[in-house]
Amino acid sequence: MTAPGFVDTTILVYALADTGDERPARARALIETLLDEQNAAVSIQVLKEVYAVATLKLKEPPARREAISIIKDLLDACRVVDDTLPQLDRPLHLASTRKLSIWDASVIAAAEAAGCRELYTEDLTHGATIGSVQIKNPLR
Repeated sequence: MTAPGFVDTTILVYALADTGDERPARARALIETLLDEQNAAVSIQVLKEVYAVATLKLKEPPARREAISIIKDLLDACRVVDDTLPQLDRPLHLASTRKLSIWDASVIAAAEAAGCRELYTEDLTHGATIGSVQIKNPLR
């Protein structure tokens, strides 16, 4: 089995959005491929952020029950990294040494904890390697 790909909030939100361009279709295609291969990873932090953004910021938000259903489906289909005390040291180190926000550092640390080699996000520099994870922007 190959290493899973970690999917960040922005990619999951684009999969739910209608932006009038190709980004939602690209996000859905990536997620579908990762789920078909049983190779997707997310963190509890990412799932919380998806719920918040989907229900509060999208132009046409899903109903709260639908958003909860989406989150539960992702919990069942993905490798999930919990946000716990042992997960705190690595993001603090990354945030201070790489000048990242604590939120981005937490996502990178979660990707590492899940054994991922790739982090799919729109928020970080495509092609960069941070720690043991390569950043990929599938929407570009």
